[in-house]
Amino acid sequence: MKKLLDFLGGCLGLVIAIPVVVIIGIILVVCLPFDILRYYQMPYYKNLKKKYKFYITNSDVVQMYNRIVRKQLPMEYADSDGYEYFVKDGQVLLCDWSGSNFEQREGEWYFELEDTTIPVTELLDSEKNLRKPEHRELPAKFLMFYDDITDAERFEQAKECPYFYCVFSWKEAGL
Repeated sequence: MKKLLDFLGGCLGLVIAIPVVVIIGIILVVCLPFDILRYYQMPYYKNLKKKYKFYITNSDVVQMYNRIVRKQLPMEYADSDGYEYFVKDGQVLLCDWSGSNFEQREGEWYFELEDTTIPVTELLDSEKNLRKPEHRELPAKFLMFYDDITDAERFEQAKECPYFYCVFSWKEAGL
């Protein structure tokens, strides 16, 4: 009886899994070509000629690079073995901040990353060696736009954090 139930459970799982896999496959087949075409029209590809990666158009760095180039902003793009960032006014601006929760506790700023809380200084120090040698000693901040945090109160809190380069608008930032 147990073998029969195991067999029926396996069959039911297969019946449920096959349509899910087919639907995901159809979505990929339909959407991926549009994403690839979109990528090849972006300044990121046109200027840097980097090979397409799966849904790279959603990357923070790619989107930021495209904004900066289209607006002809005074920022230098840097790539150190695949670690991408920008340099402006003698500071490194990192784009890999993804709206993680942040807070100040006992005078120290912390990011919540997945299931762990890490001091921002520790996070920045761990990324320091990934940068080009000439940029390793420059102070680093996370580039953050008001659009990334739609809550005005959180944006004001982020402005207090010395580890964010907060931009309410391009004009405000002098960009």
